[in-house]
Parts: sequence; C-alpha cells; structure tokens
Amino acid sequence: MEKAAVMEMYFKALPDVVKAASAPLANVDKITMYGDGNNTKLVKDIMSTVTQVTDGLKESTGIDLNDVLASFTGAKMAMDAIEKKKDDQNIDIVDDKVDDNSDLSTNEN
Repeated sequence: MEKAAVMEMYFKALPDVVKAASAPLANVDKITMYGDGNNTKLVKDIMSTVTQVTDGLKESTGIDLNDVLASFTGAKMAMDAIEKKKDDQNIDIVDDKVDDNSDLSTNEN
C-alpha cells in the first residue's frame, strides 16, 4: 500500500513539475535548427530527453514510470477481458461473488 501512496503523490505533483519545467519555453516563439537539424532530429532529441527524465526519476525516487504505465495498461487489458468473458457467459460479479444468470431450465413434475 505504501507504493500506492507514493504513486498518488507522484501523479499529483507531476503537473506542477511539468509546468515548472516548461515555463521557460513560454517565451519561445520559434525554433531555428542549423546544421543537420530537422524535424526527425528534433523528435529524436525530445525522446532522448524523456528517456533521461524517466531514468532520473527511477534513480532518485525508485519509481519506474515504464513499469507503472505497463501495469496500468495490463490492468486495463485484464479488466476488458473479464468484462468480455462476463458478457459472453452472462455472469454478474457483485461484491466479489459470482451470480450465474445463465438460463437454467428446471424440470418441475
């Protein structure tokens, strides 16, 4: 549970960190690239910077942003699979209990 609390604090602070880091760029009206610079190089440089930031975050806080995002993606995929299976089998899950609403024929004599 401690990891969840740290993650919550991280995600609450992240917008402020990004805002502070991007503040100097507010005064930039254009970017002129010289030499071999082109759009592809700019994107490559940005991706390199993102990698450096995530590596620095992991070293300083122990939070691996790649793992965090992968776990959220994995959890969503698992929930989607559960929902599909539930819909396919007509099963309702309530309070961790399974209520099978499938059509059960009863023979009454």
